[in-house]
Amino acid sequence: MTTISKIKYFRACFEADNRSQQLYAFFGRKVAQAKIVEDSDVLTGKLPYLPVADDWGAKSLQTLTMYAKEKRLFYCAFFVFGSTRILNKRQKMTAPLLLYPAELQLVKEVYRVELTSMTPILNTTAILPLALRNPEQNAIEELTKQLGGGYIGFKEGVYLKEMLDGLFLNLRTDALSEYPEVLQPSDVEKLRKGTALFKEENQFHLVSAMGVGILNRSRSGRGILNELGELSSPNRALSKPLKALLTGVIPKGTSKDARNVYVPAVLNKAQENLIRESHRSNLNIAVGPPGTGKSFTIAALTIDAICRGESVLIASNTKQSVEVIAKKLEEDFALQQPPIKTTDKKWKAQVKKYLENVL
Repeated sequence: MTTISKIKYFRACFEADNRSQQLYAFFGRKVAQAKIVEDSDVLTGKLPYLPVADDWGAKSLQTLTMYAKEKRLFYCAFFVFGSTRILNKRQKMTAPLLLYPAELQLVKEVYRVELTSMTPILNTTAILPLALRNPEQNAIEELTKQLGGGYIGFKEGVYLKEMLDGLFLNLRTDALSEYPEVLQPSDVEKLRKGTALFKEENQFHLVSAMGVGILNRSRSGRGILNELGELSSPNRALSKPLKALLTGVIPKGTSKDARNVYVPAVLNKAQENLIRESHRSNLNIAVGPPGTGKSFTIAALTIDAICRGESVLIASNTKQSVEVIAKKLEEDFALQQPPIKTTDKKWKAQVKKYLENVL
C-alpha cells in the first residue's frame, strides 16, 4: 500500500467513525438557511435533485463557498418532536432523525440540491432521549446496522416504522403511515409553534417531514478530515516524521549528526540525550509518569530548535498541556517573543479580522 493510499484509508476510517451528528433544534441558531421542503421525491428516488428558490439558493451557495471547510449542507429526513429536560430545564426538541450529506449547485440558472450519499447519518441527539424497549440494546448500533443505505420509498418507510416501534417505547410513529406523503412547510410551522406535540414530557412524535439546512462541521473532525485530504494530494510533500510513521522506515543517524545543545538551563542526562537524539532522528518519543519533567523537556527542545533557526509547532489534545509548556517558555526560559497561542480568543479574533480584510 502506497503512502497516499494509507492516508486515504485513514481518512475513510475517521469519516466512518464520525458519522454521527448532534443537532437538537433544526430551527435554532445552529442551522443556517433551515428550510422545510414540500415533498420526499429526492429521498424516494423519484427525482435526481431538489430544485430550490433562487433567493434561498443564492444565499446558501454564498455561505457554503465562503465557509467550505467549516460548514456543510444536509438533507434532513423525519423529525423527532417532543419535550425533555436539559440541565433541569424543560425544552422543546425539533431534531431530524436522519441526515444526508448534500451539495448545492447552480446548473443552467437553476439552484438544485443533490444528495452526495444515500447512507444516512444518525442524529444521535434525536435518539438519546428515547426509551428503549430492551435496555440492553444499543439504539444507535441497531439503527446503523438495520438502516443501511439507498432510497426510502413506501416499502422502506413501513420497514422504518416497524423498526422504530420495535426499538422505542415513547416514540409515536403514526405519521409514517402516510409516507411518502410528507407535511407541508406551513403544517410543520404550526406544529413546532404549537403545544400539541410538546405537552407530555419525554413523549416524542415522529413527524414525516423533509428539510435542508447548513450545519457546522465538528471542529475536531473537520480539521482532521481537511488535513488528511490535503496530505493525500499526489503533489503534497510530507514532513520527515510523517514519512517515517507511514513507511515504518526511520533513518538512523550517526553520532556525528548530534550538534551542540543550546538550552540556557541545567538538564539531566536523559533530557540532554533526548535533545541530541532529536538532532539525529526525525521521529522520537519520550515516555514518563507525571512529574518527571516531560513538559520542561518539550520547552527545552523548543528553545534548542529556535536557537538553531527553526520554527516549532506544539500540539496537544488538551489546552492545559500546551498552556503549561507556554508558561515554561515565558517564565523559565524568558522567551522574549511569547509563543502564539491558537487557543487564545483574542488571537483568533485578530486572525479572523485579518482574513476578512484579505477576502
